[in-house]
Amino acid sequence: MAPGNLGASFGGPGGSRKPISAAPASNAGPDLDAARAKAGEKLRALDTDGALAVWDAFMAEDAFEAALRRRTTAMKEQAEILRLRYVTPKPPQCCGRWCASTPRILGSHIALGEIAKILNDSTQALHAFRAAEAAARRMGNDRDVSVAFNRTGDVLLAQGDLAGALARYEEGLEIKRSLAGADPSHAARQRDVSVSLERTGDVLLAQGDLTSALAAHEEGLAIRRRLARADPSHAERQRDVSVSLGKRGDVLLAQGDLAGALAAYEEGLEICRRLASADPGHAERQRDLFVILANLAATAHVQGEPDRACRHLQEALTIMRPLAERFPEHPRFRDDLRWIEERRGEWGCGDPVAATRRSGRHVQTAPLRKACRAVVHAGSSPAVFFSPACIP
Repeated sequence: MAPGNLGASFGGPGGSRKPISAAPASNAGPDLDAARAKAGEKLRALDTDGALAVWDAFMAEDAFEAALRRRTTAMKEQAEILRLRYVTPKPPQCCGRWCASTPRILGSHIALGEIAKILNDSTQALHAFRAAEAAARRMGNDRDVSVAFNRTGDVLLAQGDLAGALARYEEGLEIKRSLAGADPSHAARQRDVSVSLERTGDVLLAQGDLTSALAAHEEGLAIRRRLARADPSHAERQRDVSVSLGKRGDVLLAQGDLAGALAAYEEGLEICRRLASADPGHAERQRDLFVILANLAATAHVQGEPDRACRHLQEALTIMRPLAERFPEHPRFRDDLRWIEERRGEWGCGDPVAATRRSGRHVQTAPLRKACRAVVHAGSSPAVFFSPACIP
């Protein structure tokens, strides 16, 4: 349906379909029902821009942390309006409104998928990301196709479909290598390659292919170090290096190279401390610091240094407890806090009697390496050691 024929969809001039009626009340809240009714009025007047603006205003007024499900409903409403507007292939002469709005369709699908991931709705997330891939293909935008591949791979990995996730990541990596090769001076294109290498390395680690996993993470780390050196004031470039160092440490720890893992984690910790100190109110920076501390705690525990492990956990607790209180609706922060408390309990942190019992205990690493190879999942808490099965 071309934009010029929009009236046919709503019973206006040029069409005979039944006009859209007011949507029935839902159990999502009176303000959401009011927004839906107002958007419906705009649609009956063939004002799709006005209808989209209603949902933009609705989402802007809501606190994100407390209203993810309501925002998801609003995103679905917007996606449906955009689908009605541009459901048919692009017309031969690209009109300005089409060209300007097609990226928004893609963005709506990606945003909807990300919200679904936070809500642990993998079915909806997969649907949204595959719709994003289809929209990107219609646009002829290879980079956005690769982005959709990565997002789909993330969901498949969380579901335990390692082969499916790896296939998606490798398809995305191939596209990104091609784009980066065509413009070696384009920093964002180079970073895209490092992102796909990171995801590929995570799956390879989960599959037990430690050599290939390390190679992927080493290549990604080299790219990120180069980008960070080229722009030392760029906080995200510095953060990327810390993430890659953490990934490198995960693989080395799984290989039993405790000294190498510790060196990688400590270098990453230095970067995370600097970034978190520069922006204390930035939740992601604080959580990055927690992830590194959690990995250091796991390494210390494996090395038979329980006091050091407990000190890292105590610092991690001082970071995550305020975050969980600040964002009570965020499931990942709750999971992080629970993980810390479980480890403290298991390791006897803060318990003098348990500290005496655990003194001198040395943890064997071979069973650890075997147990941890299949527990990595995308976007989760500290990569390898967040499963109880991975921590003796």
